[in-house]
Amino acid sequence: MILLEIEKGGMQMAEQERYKRLLEKMIQETENATIQSAEEMIQKLVHELNNSKPSAAD
Repeated sequence: MILLEIEKGGMQMAEQERYKRLLEKMIQETENATIQSAEEMIQKLVHELNNSKPSAAD
């Protein structure tokens, strides 16, 4: 049971890290004027979330 909880916690951390990297990318693109409106940022965020899959490294 403890091992299962540790593995579950590790998966949650990996997912959080993936979302953190995605948000950092969106912020960087906003700062670099790659994204110029809130609507564009939301569209890109939704696109990234729909197309992102956890990798073996996550």
